Amino acid sequence: MNDLVAIEIMQYASVDDTPMILFQPTLDCGDPHWSFYGWLHIVEWLQGSRKVISFQGDSTTWELHMPKIRFKSIPTPFHLEFHMRFGFFYVLYMCHCWLCVDVAFANVLYERGQFCGRNLYFFSPVVGLVWIGRPLHLLPGLTAMTMLRSAIIQLVLVDGFTRLLAVKR
Repeated sequence: MNDLVAIEIMQYASVDDTPMILFQPTLDCGDPHWSFYGWLHIVEWLQGSRKVISFQGDSTTWELHMPKIRFKSIPTPFHLEFHMRFGFFYVLYMCHCWLCVDVAFANVLYERGQFCGRNLYFFSPVVGLVWIGRPLHLLPGLTAMTMLRSAIIQLVLVDGFTRLLAVKR
């Protein structure tokens, strides 16, 4: 049987840090247990879910099974999404920075260069606390709105199984 179907499974291995290549015939008459799995490989090959490739050299030829390959129709890498999001926030950050520079420059032009540098030092802590603190109030507000608008949920027993059930108010 091995002469009729000379397809093998190849595996790279190492014994005591010595690399070697192991071969297993797909249909081994001496091992009926392995032959069962070999026939499964052949059936998968006939169904088209596995490929058999042939490596032909000067001294020998290897016909080997290839593993199952599942194709993605349109793979979307995570890195692309990450870089797009990073680029968007970078552009947004730079626009805000330029807006601050423009406002400061417009203020200097409006005051005709007559301003006290100490005012810039006192301006930052006061306005910084207000404008940093206000967005932080958004989080508890959104949490309260979410919790107040959600339905009341009870754990009930239905047909011997427990499940969560939304109860009308």
